[in-house]
Amino acid sequence: MNLKQTIFSFLLTAIAFGIFGFLIGRSNETKTTTKWLKGEIIHDTIPIKKLVTKYIIVPKLLSYAEKQKDSTTITSKPINKDSAIVETIKDWNLERIYKDYLFKSDTLGTLEYNISVQYNRIKSFSYNYTPIYKEVTIERKRTFIPYVSTSYSTFNIVGIGLGTYYHNLGIGAEYQYNYDLQKKGLNMHFSIKF
Repeated sequence: MNLKQTIFSFLLTAIAFGIFGFLIGRSNETKTTTKWLKGEIIHDTIPIKKLVTKYIIVPKLLSYAEKQKDSTTITSKPINKDSAIVETIKDWNLERIYKDYLFKSDTLGTLEYNISVQYNRIKSFSYNYTPIYKEVTIERKRTFIPYVSTSYSTFNIVGIGLGTYYHNLGIGAEYQYNYDLQKKGLNMHFSIKF
């Protein structure tokens, strides 16, 4: 086999390995990680001017607050009209604060409200919203990694080769030529990445 045939066969092998390595090198392993992260708290108080009454419904019967030992009952039949009116006025003057969570969700976050009611009107309305954001991380790792190599030895040997890594294991071939002995050879090698 003369030098032209050797170079041609080496180039043909290199092109075939290159195409093979390119196609295999494009294959990937993917790892998807999903995290739920708390966002910054959004706090707002709605001004009283914006809290406008939309409807007023007048009941057919008047209701009175009737005070008992442990509780206050609302009734439409006053037993003692004067004491019921006094209790109703006391109840009307009370300030009631409603504070709770509208929702607590692992994917939406939390919405907490705080409402103050006095004199049959909302005095204040505020809320705290803590959103939760979904963060998806996709990590792609190449399964096959092709490579090309060249070498020179102090024994006057020159080589050119190619190979591929599968995860951390590598296999390759190298065409070598010794200038002193005028001989050609093939070097096969296996390698491990650390």
